[in-house]
Amino acid sequence: MNKKVKNKIVFFLILIVILFLPLKIFAKEINIEEIPEITAPNVMLLQKDTGKILYEKNIDEKIYPASVTKLMTAILVMENCELDEIVTVSENAVKSVPTGYVNANLQVGEQLTVENLMYAMLLPSANDAANALAEHVSGSIESFSTVMNTKARELGCTNTNFTNPSGLQEEEHYTTVRDLSLIAKEAFSNTTISKIVSTTNYTLLKTNKYEKNDRKFTTTNYMIRKDLRKYYCDYCVGGKTGYTGEAKNCVIEYANKDGIQLIAIVMGENSKIKGQKFIEAKKLFDYIYQNYENKNIANSKDIYEKIKIANGTKETRNLEVSFKDNIQILERKDVNIEDLEKQIEYANKKAPIQKGEVIGNIEYVYDGIKYRTDLIANENVEESKVLRNITCILLVMLILYIIHCLKKSNKNELKNINKKYKKRKTKRIYY
Repeated sequence: MNKKVKNKIVFFLILIVILFLPLKIFAKEINIEEIPEITAPNVMLLQKDTGKILYEKNIDEKIYPASVTKLMTAILVMENCELDEIVTVSENAVKSVPTGYVNANLQVGEQLTVENLMYAMLLPSANDAANALAEHVSGSIESFSTVMNTKARELGCTNTNFTNPSGLQEEEHYTTVRDLSLIAKEAFSNTTISKIVSTTNYTLLKTNKYEKNDRKFTTTNYMIRKDLRKYYCDYCVGGKTGYTGEAKNCVIEYANKDGIQLIAIVMGENSKIKGQKFIEAKKLFDYIYQNYENKNIANSKDIYEKIKIANGTKETRNLEVSFKDNIQILERKDVNIEDLEKQIEYANKKAPIQKGEVIGNIEYVYDGIKYRTDLIANENVEESKVLRNITCILLVMLILYIIHCLKKSNKNELKNINKKYKKRKTKRIYY
């Protein structure tokens, strides 16, 4: 067999191998799963930092919030109190909790810190602790409810009305999942609240009215309890649960994995399966973390563009501009993000400019959400002395010219006055 024939055979063999090789070798195959079935009637999954809704189900329907109400109470406590402030528990705070509802066994006249009561309110969901904190902030439960509704409106809630700080069932105590998402974002943005809801166990030490250290509390949130493997989720930061006969099973959970922060809200879950609300929240989290990724739109290490700086020296006036921060958009792995709508605004394009100085900003719009970062100077831009000197000379010349014009004008005015005076002297009337 001659060399020419051998080469032809080798070529055809290579061609056959290539044709029959799986495509996976040449292209990354992306399998996107179907979104899981969620049985709860009112549900939302959203990205915490942007508010982007990733899943929704009846989010504007009027619902009862049960004890997830306590997240709003926690927000107002953190806005108005220091953790080491002393709270004296009133008789009303203790005795207004109906029989059968969760309490921390607080005593009338007992003195505890705000921090003590925050843990009692958010871990076992103690209603007497919520009442004591509300009275400490506003003087009464009624006035605190007014403050709650004011804050709700400030956050953008449009269909929410609170009548108590704990979530006890009342006809006029209602909200929506959409409104709860705004409250949850605010609550989980507070480092103290996030720390407390991530805690599994807490003990109230003895006080002036309670001589034992036996008030030990365990969180009602199964997703952060390692002893409950069925529900535990290692990337769940924390959350708040709730239940009443009318509201059914409720939970708001906060998760963080690979920089992707999510909030899951599951309300009205009414199946016979224990802990189903946690299972459904975890299904939503897992779906996003397996099928979505952060796509880089702006990188702080990248140069965005070169711009000309007025009044800069010849060597420095062409300035490289970079992104101050990274911009990432959470999207499905199989979706390419291209040709985004953007708006650029420069506040300063005049020398001198210092390296790292913010000189403008850029804003991208995707899926109705705005993503913004500042634009910064990569180098110093020195002011041109030539231009500065020319400007000074021109300014001096302008001033001198104005002075000259004023003098000339004054001189002409004097001449005119003298002429008029002489005219009047010569023009005499004789009788």
